[in-house]
Amino acid sequence: MTPLVKYDNEVKTLSLKLKDDKTFDIKLHNPNYRSFGGQCIQNKYRLIEAKHPEYGYLYIDHIALKSACGWNGLPSGYFEQMAKRIFKAEDVKKLSTTKVGNYEFTEYQAYVKGKEMIVSIIEIWGAKQNTFIIDPDKKLTKELKAALEKSA
Repeated sequence: MTPLVKYDNEVKTLSLKLKDDKTFDIKLHNPNYRSFGGQCIQNKYRLIEAKHPEYGYLYIDHIALKSACGWNGLPSGYFEQMAKRIFKAEDVKKLSTTKVGNYEFTEYQAYVKGKEMIVSIIEIWGAKQNTFIIDPDKKLTKELKAALEKSA
């Protein structure tokens, strides 16, 4: 069975499940990889690819909880607050959300140092796991949506 999200640190490839055994693979070039542990964490890692040749800046956060644990609130709310802190955004407003299977694509308008930014956040959710990808250039969002539609 193909996992919903898998990162192979040896070959630096993030694989996102599309349908059945089809995946959308993102080859990272110089990612900053950090793994985390904890009482309720089965698997957690953060990847930051500052200058991907195709997608620009990518911030990826994945967490899978152990079966006896659960979220205390919505994971997307926690991540949105963290994203606001990462970008030091003064004001953030949700513009649109599109859901495709286990994927949710949300566009935000944010003001950073007085400058407007439109940022896409991709959420991939499954049983006791969530992956969030901040995609400021929105190119990954566009390609992933197209791949999902094609595989349907």
